[in-house]
Amino acid sequence: MKAVSETHDNILMWSHYAENHTGAVIEFRAAQEVDSPLLVAQPVRYSEEMPRLSYDIFTMGSAKARLEILNTVTLSKSRVWAYEKEWRVWGGLRDKTQTYEIMPFAPAEVEAVYLGCKMSDADKVEVAGIVGRRYPKARLFAAKKHPSRFELIFNELTSNDGKC
Repeated sequence: MKAVSETHDNILMWSHYAENHTGAVIEFRAAQEVDSPLLVAQPVRYSEEMPRLSYDIFTMGSAKARLEILNTVTLSKSRVWAYEKEWRVWGGLRDKTQTYEIMPFAPAEVEAVYLGCKMSDADKVEVAGIVGRRYPKARLFAAKKHPSRFELIFNELTSNDGKC
């Protein structure tokens, strides 16, 4: 599972989810005009305690109570992951014979794309070309290491050609 986060510049997130800074981060916006699944995204709840479930709630509880239990299980994570500021979209599969579903997103939902500071020049050019063709309104940024602090600096690319 890839993370959906409130932040694009956390160096741990880049290390864990973007192939050690060689990948990219996509900034989405929930677009009302395209019936975006992001409109129902919910923040993860970080806690010291694991959620406890009661079998009775599933067999005798109301539909609302069962939904809250599912929300609790789906949206709960250990507090050690709180730096992720993660959000999740969950729901039933449209095709019940499958074990997962790929939810496409519309071009209007892509706000920006951030290229990792260790991404190869060839990959930068390729990703920039894809962004320019498929998501022409998206802004494109390239990351680089800050010279004296443990953080990333993002420079906007103006020509969508992948060059900083």
